Amino acid sequence: MFKKISSSIRKLTNLAFASTMKTMSFGTIATLFMIVGLVFVIMAPQFFKSLYFQYHANSVLYLKICSKEGCGHGTAFHVKNSKGERYLLTNAHNCVNPDNPKIKYSFTAISIDGGHYPTKIVKSSKNRDLCILEPVGNFKTFNLNDQLTYEVPVYVIGYPRSYPMTLTKGDIIGFVTRYNNVEGMSSKRCKKSGGEHRKIVQKFNFYGQEITVIKQWCQYKYSSIQTTIPIRRGNSGSPLIDIMGRAVGIIYAADEGWWGIAVPASDIIKFIEE
Repeated sequence: MFKKISSSIRKLTNLAFASTMKTMSFGTIATLFMIVGLVFVIMAPQFFKSLYFQYHANSVLYLKICSKEGCGHGTAFHVKNSKGERYLLTNAHNCVNPDNPKIKYSFTAISIDGGHYPTKIVKSSKNRDLCILEPVGNFKTFNLNDQLTYEVPVYVIGYPRSYPMTLTKGDIIGFVTRYNNVEGMSSKRCKKSGGEHRKIVQKFNFYGQEITVIKQWCQYKYSSIQTTIPIRRGNSGSPLIDIMGRAVGIIYAADEGWWGIAVPASDIIKFIEE
């Protein structure tokens, strides 16, 4: 009985549609299709962005960072090396205070649904501003893509300032040369890690007594990805994702215009494979 009723309704609907189409002029039909097409063109990017955000939102974590002095936050996400070992990736400046490395931090990864997952540092690299922590939960791991394509949209998902998770779209406009100085490193250790050792000898006269001050540091020169995506504090550690959902880098800084700068995936791969 139900099948007969459904069949009858379908036939009546088809007849009504056919009758309506016959009474409409060609111009009216063309206008109708143009309106539908225009609505699709306007709504499709926003619809895609919404789906993209929903798919990746639970894989990007709020990283709560606390010490005796208080708490701050960054962003983190999971990656894996060629052995299939998972790590939670963020920036070294989220893990270690560059001005006072002796400060001890505790770390809690928080998911978008409110789950809390304590974690701790596995290793960090100040010269490339990368840090891996112990993996948490069963969150999706981002594949790394070290083959960059220009003029193709990229996205940053993270937790800027005190705002909720945001998805921001932009482009990759090229590479910029960046320098990172690590103080107090010996010449031998600096060269072994791929840096250039620098030293300055300064002499001062202090109440008639000559004082010599020697400053030495290791300078690292490397290329970083320049984007057109606006970045704020808290975005440090956010994945830079291509349209296929692969991480092409990790946000670690911004230029004077607050445009995001990222460590490329090629450097991340080297770091997690070491």
